[in-house]
Amino acid sequence: MTRKLTTIGGPPCRNPTEAFVLVVFSIALLLMCTVDAALERPPTIKFGMTHNMEDQFLVFDGTQMYAGAQAAMKEINEAGVIDGITLEMEHVPPGPLLSAVVTPTMVNFTNDPQYFGSILSDWGTSSYLADVIKTEHNSTYPMIAARQLMDSAFRNDSRFDLSLRQPPSTEFLMMLHHALNMDDIRCTSFAVLTQSFFETGVVVPTLSRLGFSSVSIDLRVNAFALPNTTQVLDAWFAGNNNTGYFTPSCGLFFCLGDDARAIIEAMYTDPRFDMPRMAFYGASLTSEGQWNSTLHGTAPYTRFHFVTNFPDPNSAINPLAINFRSSLANYLATVNMSSVPAAMKQIPFASIPTFPALEGYLAVKWIANVLAAMPSINRTLFLDAVYNRKMFWVNDVTIGPMTDRCLVDSTTDLTCFCNAGMAMLQIVQVSNLTGFPIPDEGDDSVTTLSYPLNQCFLQPDELRAPIAFELWYPQVTNAAGQQVFVNVQRIMSTLSIQYNDALSTPRVMFSATLMNELVPFHANESNAAYEKRVYMRHRPTIAFGSLWTEVTEPVINVITLPTTLYEDAPLTAATQYSRYSWMLKPTLADLVHGVVLYLEALFSDGGERQGRTPLVFVVSDTAQGLSVAVRSVNTVQWPVSGGGELLNASSYHVMRAQMSAAMDVAAGGQDVVLVVCSLTSAAIVNAVQAAAELSQQYEGTTAAQNVWDHFILAIPTDQNYVYNAKFAMLNTSAVPHFPILFGSYMYAFWEPDNAQRQSVMELLDTTSSAVVESLGFHAGMTLFQLFTTAVEGVTTAIPTSTDLLDFIYQSSFLTANGVVIGPIYDANCSADVIAANSVNRKCQCFKIIRTINVYDFRDWAMNTATHNPKFHWTMSTCGVEYSPLIVPTTLNVG
Repeated sequence: MTRKLTTIGGPPCRNPTEAFVLVVFSIALLLMCTVDAALERPPTIKFGMTHNMEDQFLVFDGTQMYAGAQAAMKEINEAGVIDGITLEMEHVPPGPLLSAVVTPTMVNFTNDPQYFGSILSDWGTSSYLADVIKTEHNSTYPMIAARQLMDSAFRNDSRFDLSLRQPPSTEFLMMLHHALNMDDIRCTSFAVLTQSFFETGVVVPTLSRLGFSSVSIDLRVNAFALPNTTQVLDAWFAGNNNTGYFTPSCGLFFCLGDDARAIIEAMYTDPRFDMPRMAFYGASLTSEGQWNSTLHGTAPYTRFHFVTNFPDPNSAINPLAINFRSSLANYLATVNMSSVPAAMKQIPFASIPTFPALEGYLAVKWIANVLAAMPSINRTLFLDAVYNRKMFWVNDVTIGPMTDRCLVDSTTDLTCFCNAGMAMLQIVQVSNLTGFPIPDEGDDSVTTLSYPLNQCFLQPDELRAPIAFELWYPQVTNAAGQQVFVNVQRIMSTLSIQYNDALSTPRVMFSATLMNELVPFHANESNAAYEKRVYMRHRPTIAFGSLWTEVTEPVINVITLPTTLYEDAPLTAATQYSRYSWMLKPTLADLVHGVVLYLEALFSDGGERQGRTPLVFVVSDTAQGLSVAVRSVNTVQWPVSGGGELLNASSYHVMRAQMSAAMDVAAGGQDVVLVVCSLTSAAIVNAVQAAAELSQQYEGTTAAQNVWDHFILAIPTDQNYVYNAKFAMLNTSAVPHFPILFGSYMYAFWEPDNAQRQSVMELLDTTSSAVVESLGFHAGMTLFQLFTTAVEGVTTAIPTSTDLLDFIYQSSFLTANGVVIGPIYDANCSADVIAANSVNRKCQCFKIIRTINVYDFRDWAMNTATHNPKFHWTMSTCGVEYSPLIVPTTLNVG
């Protein structure tokens, strides 16, 4: 059968099916030819690990990085992550440190076509290799995860240098951030130990800009000989004029690890140095190796800290760390050691995860992450791929942004150039178990810093200025007295962490530290000498305690006595630093006067007891206490029955008898006020317990209502003693049926709905009344808010104590955490005002608490707001102004 050709208005054509197949085949062939011509997909991509393994101080890290990198390559190749391509890595010996062979060796290496790029170069080799790449390869040869000693490696002429690490200068800034703000370190005076091959030009100027002192110790030029430790320690101990000739308590080491180990081991046995209170920081090169002394084990080095850009290799939650440990274990279990180069077998692979091994692992994983997304692969395209993608996530660890140009009209504010991959700095310290670095345990805002996208690395002017609260409990106080200061520090430290984490004022960093253990007194050391030593070595912004009534350095001195003063100290001529010292607590005179003024209002027109005049009894266990109470009562023109009485208020039987006698008068229908004016905790506890017992005895009697209606007990005292009285009551529901008045500068934090009470409960994660009603917590919150308000009100980049004081004095009158502060004045008083000791003045008024609130103890005992008088007295003068009692005579009766 003959098949005819079909004609469709033109020349004959083949069968349509055959034609279609031919067309598809032709197109496919064309595409195959095109792809084969355009794509470069080498079956193997090999990197050279140009790491010096001849100098022993580099061997440990080099060995562990090699193991980590090979573990990653095994994982990647077995999983076929880079389709059809196998990764390989060989060790390429670059030559020893400072050797003339390094440069020609690197020239030969980079010209060897079997290598795609360099990986994990050591600190010394990297600069030679970078110079070769710039001059021989026009900056197009990939140099990955190199360790660099110079910030110049992070300039825009180093596009080829794909670093995981931050520039060396940022390590110093992170050291400083930690040293200034860590509770158990708090350094502001430093010994800076350097070797010439470190780039440390930013160190001393930055310290000076912050107002901190340092002594520089040049270890030597020769990197192959240990320093003379005797000379180093003598220079360190002596300090210099800059440190006030005090020994710096922190050391910054920019040197080889062997040098640092030798110095610290010598210091460990030198009695001149208080090792538990010293702190040391080392650069990344310094951190190399295991920190283990032949004679003392790891003990000398447990206060040594380093900076890393990598997550904890032992983390139980970080996906990179988890995968790393699994891959490393797999590699170590299966590696054929005969295939491992001799240079990498000088010491064993570490059996535990280490930071260097994680660094090698991450470097290879990053390479694979880039290559896996590239259809065509060569060196130029590889670098383009890194900077075009910018951001990388390797097991949830972020690398980037990597940028090589300024973005145009972009919604993101990326830097124009950044070749530093890891935007995180973390403090690690030497483990006392292994001698290897482990993450520092402390406040995350102090131990870790992460950068936003618009910041490539930390700059000196971006360092957060420390605002340091430093607290001292009195040297001779009892445990209860110490606990008050512990509570203040605890709440201020918690608030500091919250404030810092929230970046409320990003240019500052708050912290609060109890200083007694950190800086103990030397034998026979005066308060003045101790103040100078603290100022030079630890530079408080605000000091809390009772060590100094007047300071000789620019430190805000909040005088926080364990008890309350009877009266303000006499006015004296101002000194340079008089304005820096404030008394936190109101005096007993202030508290008594506030309560008496409330009583006057109670019995005056408009008051609940208007038209009646009370019979006033005053008792005290000291003549001073009796005096201030009598003078206040006389000021409102009430006489004191019998002129007041001195008695042993610490005796419960004496107190009960006195109160019983006063109640008997009230039982007859006469208004009676009994003022127990004491600064003895036992006296206040006795007064409250006697009131409760006698009140119960009156219950059910015919005289009971008269007592409830006509008797008032006043207990002006240190508020901590009122706290003691509440928690000494076995049954707080047995409170009396008459008012028990006390004065306070605080809000009613015992009321269930009080906002500040709720804040303390939330901050401390407790509902215990004994905890949340401790005055120290509320004082701490108040002072913290006062100074955060001041910090937010000043405009200086590095706020000083003087800046904060200027703001508060200019404001004069503020409210902090619901507590009224001031008005305060810092103008110098005239000689006449000083001679008169006048309280009616607007000069040298450093009395920050001038408002007294009056409360009823029954509310505090029962945690209610039922009896709150809601009375506030803000003194118009800088202290209590008394008036004498005007006694009627026959001359003025008419």
